[in-house]
This record gives sequence, C-alpha cells and structure tokens, in this order.
Amino acid sequence: MLFESLLVVLNPLTLVFMIAGMLVGIIFGMIPGLSGITAIAVLTPFTYGMDPVRSLVLMASIYCGAVYAGSISAILFNCPGDLPAIMTAVDGYPMRQKGEAGRALVGSMVSSGVGGVIGVTIAWIGAMKLVPIVFKFGPPEYFALAAMGLALVATIGSSNILKSLVSVTLGLFIATIGMDQVTGISRFTFGFVSLSPGISFVPAIIGLYALGETFNQFTRLKERKEMEEKSRGEKLPRLNFLSKQDIRLSIPHWIRNSFLGCLIGMLPGAGSTIAACVGYGLSKILGKNREDFGKGAFEGVVGPETANNASVGGAMVPLLTMGIPGSTSAALILNVFLLHGLEPGPFLFTHQPEYVNPIFISMLITNLLIIVVPMLLVKYIVKVLQVPYQYMGAAIVFVAMVGAFSLNNRLFDVWITACFGVLGYLMIRYGYSTSALTLGMVLGPMLERGLRQSLLMFQGDASMFFGRPIAMTLLATAVLAIVVPYIFSFFRYCRSSSVKNT
Repeated sequence: MLFESLLVVLNPLTLVFMIAGMLVGIIFGMIPGLSGITAIAVLTPFTYGMDPVRSLVLMASIYCGAVYAGSISAILFNCPGDLPAIMTAVDGYPMRQKGEAGRALVGSMVSSGVGGVIGVTIAWIGAMKLVPIVFKFGPPEYFALAAMGLALVATIGSSNILKSLVSVTLGLFIATIGMDQVTGISRFTFGFVSLSPGISFVPAIIGLYALGETFNQFTRLKERKEMEEKSRGEKLPRLNFLSKQDIRLSIPHWIRNSFLGCLIGMLPGAGSTIAACVGYGLSKILGKNREDFGKGAFEGVVGPETANNASVGGAMVPLLTMGIPGSTSAALILNVFLLHGLEPGPFLFTHQPEYVNPIFISMLITNLLIIVVPMLLVKYIVKVLQVPYQYMGAAIVFVAMVGAFSLNNRLFDVWITACFGVLGYLMIRYGYSTSALTLGMVLGPMLERGLRQSLLMFQGDASMFFGRPIAMTLLATAVLAIVVPYIFSFFRYCRSSSVKNT
C-alpha cells in the first residue's frame, strides 16, 4: 500500500499539483496580509471537481510552502509575511543589515525543509500509533476531546483570553444555526429557508480570511507602499548552500526544535506561531552564541524556522486520527476531506489508507523541495511584493466571490461570504480571534453530538462521565486550560500590589 501511494504521488499530474501548491503557498505566505490560510480558503471551492488525492496533496503543499515563506519578507524587509515569521525577523533582519541576507535566507529555507521533513516523519509514525487508542473513544470521549480543543484554542498563545473565549462562543453559536439533526426543528434561521441546512462553511471561511484580511489591508495602504518601494530597490545576493560550520551549528537546533515543533503542532489551536516562539526561546537558551540573539544570530533564524515548519506535520495528527484540527489551516483542509465525502478518523487509516499515505508522502517531498527550489526562484518570487496591493486585493476579492458562488451556484453563498468578510475585518480590527471562531465552527457539531449521545447513553445521568477515565482527563485539561491563566494573573496582581505597598 505504501509503494502504491508513492506511485500515486509521483504521478506527473500529481507532482504538478504539488509543486504548484508549494509555489502558491510561498507567494501567499510571503506577502504580508495574505497567508496559506487565505490561499487554502480561496482555492477550496475549485477542488470540488478534482480527484480527492490531488486535492489533498495540493492543500498540504500550500500549507507547507506558506509556513516557510513568511521568513522571506521578514528577513528582507522586517515585515513578516505571516505570524510565525515574527520570531525569524528578530535576528533575520539584523543579519540582512549586516550584509548576511543570503546566509539568513538559505538558513531559513534549509531549516524549514529539515524541520518539515523530521516533523512529518514523527507525525506519520505518531498517527499510526495513536489510531488504536482512538478506536477506544466513544461519544463521551469525543465530547471531552472537543471541549479540550476549544479550551486550548481559546487560551494557548492568546493575548486576550476573554476575547478568544468570546470568539469561540460565537463560532459555537454559528455552528448551531440550521435544522436540528435530532428533532428537525429550525434553530436561529430567522425565517430564512436558505439557512435551514446551516451556514455553508467554505463561503464563510473565504469571507472570514480572504475578504476580512483584504479589507484590513486596504486600510493600511500607506504602510504597504513603503514595503513595495523597498522591494523595488532590493537586490538579492547570490545564494549559496550552507557552509560546514553553519550545518554543524544548526544540527542540534534541527533535532531539538523538530521534535518540539511537532509536539506543539499536535495541540489544537497552538499552531506554527506558538511553535516558532517556543523554538526561538529554546534556541536562545541552548544556543552557542546566546549573546548575539537579537543582534543577528544565525541560530535565531534556524531555531524558529525549524520549529514552525515541524508543527505542520504535528497539526495533521489530530486532524487525521480524530477529526480535530491542530491549526486553522488544518481546519480548512478538514473541509476539503468533507467536500469529497471523506471523514477523518481512525477508520480512514484502516478502510481508506490510500487517502492518508499520499498526504504524508507529499508533505515529505514538498519539504525536501523547499530546501532547493526557493534557492533557485526566490529572486523572481520576491518581485510579487512589488505589485500594488490595491490590484492584488481586488483580484483576491474577485476570485473569492467566484469561488463562493461556484461551490453550489447559489447567490446566497456570495452574501454569506460578504457578511463574513465584514465580520472578519471587525474581528481583526478589534483584536478578536478568527482562528478561535473557525475552530468553534468546526468543533461545535462534534461537541453537541458527543454531549447528546453521551446523555442518551447515560440516560441523562451526567455523573457517569466520572466512570470514563479518558473523558475525565480531557475535561480536566479543558478546565485547567481556562482557569490556570486567570490564577496566574491573580498572583501577578497580588505580587504587583504588594510591591507598590512596600
């Protein structure tokens, strides 16, 4: 089966989709204001008529390419293309100012590729080991898992936990709109027959990310013009492969941060940004040249880039084994599965492994290509940054609307996209979490279904949850995830008050 999956991925047309996906991901990930999430959201409707394997390979390749590409604009212009690259800019841009832009760019692409390969390998093995455990899950465990996932989404890496909780709650509310699957009663449809099936996920996500971020960037055109002018005057140095000294310096970071990033990626809601931050911190603590961090340390580029790309493989583990996305991009890839009638979970590994193995194989190949391809094409790719955003944004809006309409040929879906575009802009503008809202929409049905089935099993006696060790462990983790940050905040407040009094 593994050999057959390899032949499927190495099919010339599948390879074309893989390389195209990687390049699309690199372009979207490199441009500030866009991201791999936007690319996946916009292109999802166009995968409907494609072969399922090629659709999943395309999306996985976009995901891998986009997480790496944010480092390009971070190093060259101190303007990260995506959030994970914020930590890369801390030392990447000072390296560029010291005349080491080529070394920083090559270090980021090699570290991204190596971290991605190791992370995917660990994730592939881990997913296989996790499947037998997931077979023991029943409705109570799935309810508890969804609750834990939502709690982690709302708290991990959030600058404002209250706003993240509000975002999750809004996502859960949106997930309840439509006809109740048990009673058949319409909920929150407000008399609109078109809302009876519920909010269409793909048009909503296209609006939330593609339109929401585009509207936000339209309000910042002056800042965009400064970066566009910088990119026109930027002359890239010749890129050579890493020296033996750089490789020896990088190997410990590649090993440590690959494992770390993959494990963080498995946590719902953590994603590449948290992996990059923790990876940078670990590299700073254990690096050889700790005094150079923040001033242009090569290890400061290697560490976060290895960790954030390793997290991509980790995010696929809960998605494929339990249907719980580990990141926003993974949540969108989940929808590609559903569009093709596939439901991620343990049975996907046992009954339909022909859809699982190609994903991991394509991610391995994509990460290997990241080590080489950008070195040859980056001088041409960065020219995309010179395109005025008003034209680029208009094109994104047009493609987003066409994609939303083409999915079901319904004008109502276009209105959903427009409404969620406004909602996305307002959430970004006022600091609410679109990722938390998205995962609330994704996990809401699982949470409701698991709770109702559990209560039917227990004949309405919720105390029987205490007889399910796995469910109780997951629920306890969810409670701790929400409560612990407030406990820490209380202790910090008490400490600061005592200092003021003294």
